[in-house]
Amino acid sequence: MKLQTQLEIVEMLEQRGQKRGIKIGEKQGIKIGEKQGIKIGEKQGVIKTLSDMLKMGISSEQLSLKYSPDIIKEAEKLAGMA
Repeated sequence: MKLQTQLEIVEMLEQRGQKRGIKIGEKQGIKIGEKQGIKIGEKQGVIKTLSDMLKMGISSEQLSLKYSPDIIKEAEKLAGMA
């Protein structure tokens, strides 16, 4: 009887640990998701702005002094230049 009670306690503690782990995991996942979402949003914002600059007549060569080629290519696609 005593062994069964100990096993029940261990099982209960494991379940409690799993629940706690899930809560911690959700919080961490939200933080990571927010950071990645912000990075993606910032990049899309830069690409959109560069696209608008290209449409206004600023050359890709001028933009290449400050921005990476892959971002400029995406901006050119968005501007309909590629």
